[in-house]
Amino acid sequence: MIRMRIPTKTDYEIMLPIMKKYKISEELLRSDNQSTFIMIEKNKIIGLSKYFIHNKIGVINLMAYDIDFMDNNYRDAFFRGTLNLMLNNGLYEGIIMTTEENDTFYKDYGFDFIEPSLLQLLKKNNLNRNSIKNAFKIDIEAFFNRPCME
Repeated sequence: MIRMRIPTKTDYEIMLPIMKKYKISEELLRSDNQSTFIMIEKNKIIGLSKYFIHNKIGVINLMAYDIDFMDNNYRDAFFRGTLNLMLNNGLYEGIIMTTEENDTFYKDYGFDFIEPSLLQLLKKNNLNRNSIKNAFKIDIEAFFNRPCME
């Protein structure tokens, strides 16, 4: 059974394989003013996301997932779970930072790219800034009024 939730202290050990695979630093996971979300299958982390808050906007600066396991339906569910966590924490606007120059998964949702100056500012304050290539704006409430991807 697949579960999505905020990790507990005891989850850190099972988070290590995905952290090593994607070169995610402990510092990034433990940094202040951020929230972490995980997707678990049979006691294995198959998805890990993290966001921080910038001017009342939730900025997803980490969205790592096990590509061998996650098809677009799981990826969509995990992305929706992360946005739902943000919405539950009172965030209505979001930004997803990506490591791909032209990430079609987020473009297919119809999200707009953020302005280059804002991207540079966010990258400057981000621990994994060297891997960030682009970012998209998200109206979280409007997003949840749309159907799931097919």
